[in-house]
Amino acid sequence: MVDDLKPLTNKDATNFTEIFALLTLKLLFPDLYGLLAHKDRPDIIDITNNVGIEVTQGVNPVMAAAIHEWRLSFEETNPIKEAIRHKKMEKYGEPFQGGIQRWSRPLVSRNNILNAIKKESRQIFILQHGRYRFICRYRFCILSR
Repeated sequence: MVDDLKPLTNKDATNFTEIFALLTLKLLFPDLYGLLAHKDRPDIIDITNNVGIEVTQGVNPVMAAAIHEWRLSFEETNPIKEAIRHKKMEKYGEPFQGGIQRWSRPLVSRNNILNAIKKESRQIFILQHGRYRFICRYRFCILSR
């Protein structure tokens, strides 16, 4: 259960991303996938076709954090907390510029996508050679916000 008054934990954020991917796959590819289930190892399983789907983010995590702080700074009613968010943005290499922000680097790049593929390829190798459920095929789902 997620308490809407507390920030999401890493596990909550991961579950949100994986469930978002599951719903997106169901909506966009209803003929490609059968019964999809949110699991762990792999993240999503197509039970009908015995396909495992690993979900990952293809974004620059530092840029994602800076954008997150920028967005939340507008919701702050306490000027001290707002200033702290602006300082965090500077720590991430993106000084606060106001309502219109010019970012110094992209949120998604070719390297981010390639790193995500490498990471998930290692994960799939572990799944195939570990004590996990046998899956006929694996697919990647890389989200880029």
